Amino acid sequence: EKKYSLDGLGLEVFRMLDGKSTVENIIDVLIVKYKLTFFEARNLLVHYLKMLMKRGLIVLAIKKGAG
Repeated sequence: EKKYSLDGLGLEVFRMLDGKSTVENIIDVLIVKYKLTFFEARNLLVHYLKMLMKRGLIVLAIKKGAG
């Protein structure tokens, strides 16, 4: 059994991964709460999501008709 420890921001983002929030929603929260630019928030989130996916902690769901 593996255990992971998340820092404050990581834990906050992980809690937003509820199956209802979109990547865009989470980016918006990061922009407002941490005063980031869109590009900073997007890069931070994409990097974090990739790390979680590589560790098998999350899967990415794409809505039908998206894109």
